[in-house]
Amino acid sequence: MGKYNLILEIDEQEVDAVFQRLVKAIEEIQQCYYELNRINAIKFKRETPLPEETGEKAIQK
Repeated sequence: MGKYNLILEIDEQEVDAVFQRLVKAIEEIQQCYYELNRINAIKFKRETPLPEETGEKAIQK
């Protein structure tokens, strides 16, 4: 018991079931990402080019 005299009760089967669903969802998202990446559907672009890309020197902080 803690400072407020509360006891934490957890239904481990319910929690495990939720986490198993979460793991499956993460795996599905990863698989979709890999598939999109494989077909080259995802491309990251910058709104503005890096200074090195334009021939400028980067500002040192």
